[in-house]
Amino acid sequence: MDQLSFGRRLRALRRQQALSQAELGGGELSASYISLLESGKRPPTDEVLLKLAARLGITPDELIGDTGIARPQSPLDAALESSYALSRARLALLTGDAQTALDRFAELGGDDTAAPALLADTLLGRAAALERLDRPAEAAALRGQWLDTFGSQNEDCVLRTEVLTGLLRCLRESGELRTAAARAEDALRDAESAGLAGTPTGLELAGVVAEYRWDLGQDDAAAELCERAAATAATLGGRREWALAYDTAAEAARAAGRGRHAAALAGRAVDACRDGAAGLPVARLRTAAAAVLARTGGAQDGSHADGQDHDLLAVREVLDEWGTPVDVAYGEVVQAGRLLAAGDAARALDLAGTAEKRVGTSWRRVRAHALLAQARAGWALGDRGSADRFEEAAVELAALGAERQAAGVHLELAELHEADGDVRAALACYRRASSVAGLLPSEQRDRHEQRDGMRS
Repeated sequence: MDQLSFGRRLRALRRQQALSQAELGGGELSASYISLLESGKRPPTDEVLLKLAARLGITPDELIGDTGIARPQSPLDAALESSYALSRARLALLTGDAQTALDRFAELGGDDTAAPALLADTLLGRAAALERLDRPAEAAALRGQWLDTFGSQNEDCVLRTEVLTGLLRCLRESGELRTAAARAEDALRDAESAGLAGTPTGLELAGVVAEYRWDLGQDDAAAELCERAAATAATLGGRREWALAYDTAAEAARAAGRGRHAAALAGRAVDACRDGAAGLPVARLRTAAAAVLARTGGAQDGSHADGQDHDLLAVREVLDEWGTPVDVAYGEVVQAGRLLAAGDAARALDLAGTAEKRVGTSWRRVRAHALLAQARAGWALGDRGSADRFEEAAVELAALGAERQAAGVHLELAELHEADGDVRAALACYRRASSVAGLLPSEQRDRHEQRDGMRS
């Protein structure tokens, strides 16, 4: 960059038009600043170049000439460049390169002068990339930041619900189960008030809330919500039905005088028609419903004698193509349960092992369920060493705040030991179940926990 050459050219152009330095500045740029530019002591910014060209009545290219100064970006150029960079970041995420996506979103979001809408997009992009990179706590923090900074300003009720659902997915790994579950119930009520209950977005949230209820031991409430949501999902066969669900909600919002909600819902209806990923929310709901209903004895768990529920296989195809590694792993865990119920323990063990390897250690809830699926399949194959996996899964669930689920795992293992005639092991598991569920006096519970720790 030849600042001196530019300064001489600027001085010549100014004198050619008989302008003083103050007149060239026009009140926006001081005469002393113009003097610094003309002496080559200060490099011109893009904004300054555009202002000077406008004051001189010439194009930026005519102002720059052959001085070597880079051509300035107009506001439109900058907006187009940002749009291009944002699309490339999103493409990296969609094609599975989460680290590249994270780097690109972070670079875009690092510009303090960027438009608020761009900063909002980069926050959500970084969160999605972090979720795929096995960093749920960081993803949750960014989604929380988006809700705090932009949520109240954004009139798109669908987007707000999607962001909150993503936040709740990650908060399940935080260990603060009851606080997160209360927030999930509030989100479900808000979504229903916004008319989203029958849409893919609302159904995905219902699946997340049902799993929170299940983790808290509220089996009946979880099963009821899953059955209701699954019945609605069964009517949404494809893109046309997804779009019509959003359109119906849009009409209701418009009739109620909620114009901004109606516009957001109508826009999402169009997106659902042309976006292959639009089936992901329904696929997530169906996976959650299959998991909950299979363990609670719900009427619509859809088990088939051969373990190959075609609806569930179709769901897994959607998860494989559009979901995160955690989505795929959860689908594999549910399918492993179906295979075990059908008597194919060997395939169930293999699939559950694949699921465990697919997720990192940060996704403790899914990993615990993968361990459980392996433990059940291994036990069915005669491997009594699988008891260790039962115990590991129970510890993980208890650490997440799902004490009722952890106690249930201990009880399940106790019954297996009892059926094997190992009364001592069965009694130990019954005591652990009582301890985790808080049914033992605190001193006795502490003694059992110390003894279990020494044993391990």
